[in-house]
Formats: sequence, structure tokens, C-alpha cells
Amino acid sequence: MRIYKIAAGKQGTDFNVNANTLWSSLWKLEETFQEILDNQLSFSAGNPLQVAKSLEMRNAFFVLDGHHRAIESIIRGQNSIYVHWSDSYPYIDAGIGNVLPSDKIKIIDFLKTKDLSQIKL
Repeated sequence: MRIYKIAAGKQGTDFNVNANTLWSSLWKLEETFQEILDNQLSFSAGNPLQVAKSLEMRNAFFVLDGHHRAIESIIRGQNSIYVHWSDSYPYIDAGIGNVLPSDKIKIIDFLKTKDLSQIKL
């Protein structure tokens, strides 16, 4: 299992973003989607997603923490997602752990490839 290191400080900004601007790594989305299929749902509903910004893509936010919340919100039809960003978080283009820029995909595009009728929220 891969783990993201997230800055401990609470400094930053909470705001809503369009669900279409959320990105993640393919491996993390596959893992999280399978957990949701196995009825392992979010324990943090209502908390903002922790996101990093992209240097190369304007209005793109990479989910660091909150993948279950992101997927569940999008499946429920939410277009606006509550996020937290801090300037202490790394820019995704610089790479985070084992995640390389070529591994990222829009969460909405990922979900378009899945059979969502199997999900019971």
C-alpha cells in the first residue's frame, strides 16, 4: 500500500471546486473503487478533501486524502466538492512519492469506465 505524506499544519484554504477538476493516480482510484465495491465507505464524510495543485494544469487539483469521499460524492451526483489546500502541500507536477505525472487521471473520467450500478451508497 502506498501512503501520501500530508502536511500536518491546518493553514490553508477551504473552498469548493468543480468535481471535473479533481485528479488522482490510477492505482489509487482502482484501489479505492474496489474498497467501495466491498462496502468500505468513507469514515470522514463532510470533511474537505486534501488537495495539491498542479503547476502545468490550470484549475486542476490532485487528491492527496479523501479518495472515498471524492468518488462517493461524484457517484451521488455532486458537482461541487469541498476541498482544503495549503501552500505547504507539494505541487503534483513535482511528483509525490511514487506517483508520477503520467499516472494521473481525472476522477470523473475514471468513473466513466466503471459500472456504477454495482455501488450501493
